[in-house]
Amino acid sequence: MASLAIKISVNSVLATLVLCSAWILPSRAEVASPRRLVEVADFGNPVVSPDGQNVAFRIKRASVERNTYDTNWYVQGMDGDTPPRRVADGGTPLRDTAGIAVVTSAIWSRDGRWIYYRALFGGRVEVFRAATDGSGAEPITVESADIMEFSLSDDGTTLYYRIGPTREQVSAAEQAEYDRGIRIRNDSPIGQSLFRSGLIEGRLATQRLGTWFNRVPLLAAVPERWRAIDLATRAKRDLAPA
Repeated sequence: MASLAIKISVNSVLATLVLCSAWILPSRAEVASPRRLVEVADFGNPVVSPDGQNVAFRIKRASVERNTYDTNWYVQGMDGDTPPRRVADGGTPLRDTAGIAVVTSAIWSRDGRWIYYRALFGGRVEVFRAATDGSGAEPITVESADIMEFSLSDDGTTLYYRIGPTREQVSAAEQAEYDRGIRIRNDSPIGQSLFRSGLIEGRLATQRLGTWFNRVPLLAAVPERWRAIDLATRAKRDLAPA
């Protein structure tokens, strides 16, 4: 176990060095403009491939011109001899209820051909996979509810993912509460608007007070469930509550 921890730590350090060497830093004599400071690239967690030959990472960068953020996934060889290869659009950055970007990591397939990641596109949070050779990306899950978490089976043939209430159920519950009148309770965030006041997974949503200063969705108490999808056939099945 100790040798494994040391190996993982060394790989993480090497991955970080590779990423730093791939991007040209401005000289000390160069004065950075405010726009350049705003649009600085933010590296996500680097994840080393199973064979230790490549590293996948995400870059998030603000665009002043378009008033938005761009995210992209890259793959680069650990030897540092080749520049990073863009393999996929990372979608709209996922954020927590405080507006802070959520740390997003990829999961490698066992053969190193794919990376799997969560992404927000068009108001939907799904699991995508991108070919590490840069030939394309595609959604793996197509659900009526946003994907909250996912993992791969040990043999790499099945993807497991966790979902809550559907987007339609959440929207209907928010509107129904608004129509009949919102009752102030001990979990009502009275320091903000009570109806669809905060961003949750890219949309304005009605919130409740969670632990400390955290916010949770209106239907946070609805039981979540796990599903599984066969990556070869795309057949889905529900998993037992346990």
